[in-house]
Amino acid sequence: MAAEQDGLWLEALDLLSQVSEERRRELVATTLELDQAALEAIVATVVEHELWPEALVIAEHDTTLQDTLAERLPALPARQRQAIARRAKQLGVISRLGSLGVALAKR
Repeated sequence: MAAEQDGLWLEALDLLSQVSEERRRELVATTLELDQAALEAIVATVVEHELWPEALVIAEHDTTLQDTLAERLPALPARQRQAIARRAKQLGVISRLGSLGVALAKR
């Protein structure tokens, strides 16, 4: 995956919001096949650039990513945590986010 090789996670995550649902599913499936280091790079990009809506699309399909993002939530400002929770509810994914959904529901 080019994003992994060239460090283009910001661009790859942004792309998720601009493609069809079918293409999004394909991209998510490819992302979930990546190693732990790549997933950590994705999480770092999400946190640094506040790309939580994009990350929620991937996280609903991967428990490891859910756990990793849930661990990062407490370090975020309360306002940002609340915005992420609102977005997850708007997208209708909070119940499919496992530990991340539980952590967001507490906010």
